[in-house]
Amino acid sequence: MTPDDASRLTVVFVDDEPNVLDGLRRTTRRFRSTWETHFADDGPAALELIAGLPRVDVLVTDMRMPGMDGAELLSHVRDRWPTVARIILSGQSDHDAVFRAIGPAHQYLAKPCDVDALAAVIGRLDAGACPAVVEPVRTLIGRVDRLPALPEQYQRLTEQLGSPTARLADIAAVIADDVALTAEVLRVVNSAFFGLYGTVHSVESAVSLLGIDVIRGIVLGSKLFDLPGGRSGWLDLRALGTRSRSVASAARGTALRLGAEHAAAAAAFLTGMVSEIGLLVMAQLEIDTDLAGEINRGGSVDLDDERRHFGGDRFQVGAHLLGLWGFDDLVVQAVCGLGALRCGDDPLSRAVCAARRLVFDAGVDPVALADPREPIPAIDAVLGAPSSPGRAGTHADQDAQVGL
Repeated sequence: MTPDDASRLTVVFVDDEPNVLDGLRRTTRRFRSTWETHFADDGPAALELIAGLPRVDVLVTDMRMPGMDGAELLSHVRDRWPTVARIILSGQSDHDAVFRAIGPAHQYLAKPCDVDALAAVIGRLDAGACPAVVEPVRTLIGRVDRLPALPEQYQRLTEQLGSPTARLADIAAVIADDVALTAEVLRVVNSAFFGLYGTVHSVESAVSLLGIDVIRGIVLGSKLFDLPGGRSGWLDLRALGTRSRSVASAARGTALRLGAEHAAAAAAFLTGMVSEIGLLVMAQLEIDTDLAGEINRGGSVDLDDERRHFGGDRFQVGAHLLGLWGFDDLVVQAVCGLGALRCGDDPLSRAVCAARRLVFDAGVDPVALADPREPIPAIDAVLGAPSSPGRAGTHADQDAQVGL
């Protein structure tokens, strides 16, 4: 591989229709300066092709193919080459096929797919918004197909979805109370497959737009979530949920204080809710008892310790996963920025960063922060003061940080 080849993305396209592959060959030629493209006409041929290449960065496959379909192909690739970004194409009327692919696919697009739209998706995958995580976390992120939801939340949701009198508002309330459920539903509604609504940051809007049948398919038909007793490892899911909800509410209130519109405040809530989603991935790795205890207490945790132990901190890992899943760039960058513990210039990053520091460093009640009418004297100081590098929620220099 030449130096120029090394700087290009290796992209493999799979489709059983010769005219589709020929069209892809033609339309992707203009990306030859940034992509090295390869083509296969079925799943087995794609696996053989990938095995013979030095590196593959992105796989784009049709869903409906004879023999091995797209979901099965992606499952094989996930298991053998987990760091390959996996994109599936499917007809918009074929919801059942998409539900099958939700686990092994990182992103799913509707056919026919405009090559410029596809290029935009691949470009975002390549751009990255966070320092690269290293092994074993990078491989672990690539193998993620199910996230551990809080058992009682999952049970409540399945009961709601199984009830003939289920109401959208009740279903949305259960989803919005859990990190994994929130992330997965927002991931689906904002995918290009369902992407007819613009960017959606609110669980309530997502549930209303998708409808009960699609939500039921996502949660039950795709077997997307770990059942009670699943892979949460050493992580206290209840503590994570409580912490995430506090940050989400505080971030929304802080965004409103900063003059954000309703949609931007909803984005701040979502970002706060998924800000520590990386822990759901990291929980599958071994960890020493002391570090696990610090993380679960949610107090003074050294992010440098997390990076040394896992190969990335919770925010880097979460940003990497959210980026693979196609979350809005501003959300991904805001989550990543929390690892630097400096409030960014954009309003979303400032709101979420300030909310975390007010809640964890200054000890401000998140309920008070959630109400933009409640005066919080410390907020201006927090937005202007840097935090200590390498710490998440430290209290040692609290007075200097918040001007108390």
